[in-house]
Amino acid sequence: MVCSNDHRSKFTEFVTSLLNNSIQAEYFYLHDEPSLGLTEKACAFLRLSIAIKADLHYLKCLGSRMLSLQDVYQAKLGWLVGNMYSRVGVEDWVPRYVTKEEFKKIVRNLVDGACKWVESGKLIQARSLINDERIVSSVRDELRGHIDSVEVVSARTAIIASVVEELAGLNLFENEAVKDQAIRRISNNEIFKKYTKS
Repeated sequence: MVCSNDHRSKFTEFVTSLLNNSIQAEYFYLHDEPSLGLTEKACAFLRLSIAIKADLHYLKCLGSRMLSLQDVYQAKLGWLVGNMYSRVGVEDWVPRYVTKEEFKKIVRNLVDGACKWVESGKLIQARSLINDERIVSSVRDELRGHIDSVEVVSARTAIIASVVEELAGLNLFENEAVKDQAIRRISNNEIFKKYTKS
């Protein structure tokens, strides 16, 4: 059970929503309440159901009940279960109407037509080079042209440039050839490549 810190914030959001029962999913959380007989934290996976015969088992289940949900939580649980099982089933496009590839193309065309897709680094760099007034006064094509014109330097390239600049400031390079050799060696270093983004 080892997780990357990169996922910690999303996991924290999930757990927060789960504990508040505000998650729009297939779970219902019950916090432990030892004084009332609920000794462990519990989470119901609503898709995992057990069929019982009401005429044979309902009274036994009722007799074994330890606790009851408050009205608002009964309503929430009912809504979650109803939302899962009361959906109207409709046919998928594939395979009745189009092939899988045709459907992918339809989706791709809709997604591509919705907006201009740009790497986040390019957007951040473009945004840093323009003020709010220009954004408001510019037309769409002008802004897109600005974004297209921005060249993004990779993190790896930027780090190499700053390291080499610092080393040059210490007069460690006899000439440009030695400096170029240092850049190549740093660029090809396996540990450096492993821990920097290209």
